[in-house]
Amino acid sequence: MLLALCNAAPLLQTHESAERLRRQLSPYLVESSSQKLSPSPFFRDIEPSPWECLTSHLTSALLSLGLKFPSLREKIINTIHTYLDNAVASSATELDEDDVLAFAPLVLSFLGFLDSCAKHVNFWFSDERVSLISQIRDVLSENYLSNVEAVFAAVRNSDSQEAYLKPWKAHVRRYSTAGKPLGAMLIQREYMKLVAAATSLMVVEEPVLQGQEILDTIMSDREVSANTEEDPSTIEFFVEVASEGIALIEEGVEYARSEWQQQLGFSMKALALVTYSNCLFLNENIADLEQLLKWLAATMSDGAQISHEELASTVLKLLSILSNNDPQSTPNFVSTLHKFIVEGSGPTNQITVRVAGKCLAYVLKFLPQDVTITTLNTLGHVLSSSNPERALKAERLQPFDQLTMGSSLSLTSSGEEDRQYVYSSIIETIVKIVDSCKDDKVCTLITTHDTHPNVLTKGLDGLFRPTYPRTKTQ
Repeated sequence: MLLALCNAAPLLQTHESAERLRRQLSPYLVESSSQKLSPSPFFRDIEPSPWECLTSHLTSALLSLGLKFPSLREKIINTIHTYLDNAVASSATELDEDDVLAFAPLVLSFLGFLDSCAKHVNFWFSDERVSLISQIRDVLSENYLSNVEAVFAAVRNSDSQEAYLKPWKAHVRRYSTAGKPLGAMLIQREYMKLVAAATSLMVVEEPVLQGQEILDTIMSDREVSANTEEDPSTIEFFVEVASEGIALIEEGVEYARSEWQQQLGFSMKALALVTYSNCLFLNENIADLEQLLKWLAATMSDGAQISHEELASTVLKLLSILSNNDPQSTPNFVSTLHKFIVEGSGPTNQITVRVAGKCLAYVLKFLPQDVTITTLNTLGHVLSSSNPERALKAERLQPFDQLTMGSSLSLTSSGEEDRQYVYSSIIETIVKIVDSCKDDKVCTLITTHDTHPNVLTKGLDGLFRPTYPRTKTQ
């Protein structure tokens, strides 16, 4: 019944009904983290856990009411602060062996709260976001994060068959299966997701963002103009938060040792880099461009980090955007993207390679046409060869290990199946470049290129048709 009421919140049309629902839901949100829920088979259908689901629905419902009925905002903000005050109080808790599991619902509830805040961050005004994130930052004390790690490590490692422990083992397995292993790093990642969302709305307004990630919005054809009048103290605050997040991964923390913790950590680092870059777009005197470039270069040179899909995509997009302001580095970055697309192609990282192709198309839009033609000739030469590695070297591109942004990716073109991944990636990249530049001369160059017969089944066939007519030579 309570979840149904939450789902109905966005549908309300009158202030009276909205206020009545707000009064009903507010006490439940304040108490959601401490709800005593008896084990039930019905909870198996509530994902990912009853506490996260409950808090997430309640938070989303109240925020949606506040967005639709601004007169309710102040009361809803007070409810949110009360929930956070309780969370801050719980962060100072000294865990006792007898009540370890009493702390677990607080953590799951907080995950739901963070998720809903990130999705509805436009509810808060800019200065209010700083207050919200400052209060959340207070929750994430060293003691709190240690408790989070200890609780779920105890559940995960326990051999006990006690009935009270079985539901919690099931919750831990469910989160792990969903790629969100419970622990301190998951909390940190969800926190940084909120921070990245908050700073993104400082760069572009919600209607412009339209649910896209901020870097994709900047790389799109939509006009983006950062709010250069943003309070410097607000930008300084977010620069500090982003730097702390990146430092956690760069320097290493105790709860980021295992592989799954590292994967969450890399995801958090990607969000922290986005946050820092948002601050840079807003004020170059507060966020340090050289520091951001050092972080990006360090990530590109680390094989484990650049193999992480989200982090690699974020770094490539950021380098593409930043390269437009540094003509001297652009040719080097174009060569890096050439190599990345060929050497990185394989079954495990196709999404990252597609992002590299998108980035290459984006960068070429701002370069002279002869650079685009040279790039297409290079890719076409690789495409028409039965040995992509040899063909790429024949073009005399700079060796990958000498590039300042080089990575430890290795070429995967030894077998026929691997070569097909290379060909497929190059074809997609060529299509992106041609579609991006929309130049008839470039289209003619591509449609008359002598491509390798194996790629014709994958086909430029139809890919060019929406924008350009095919020629007989193709």
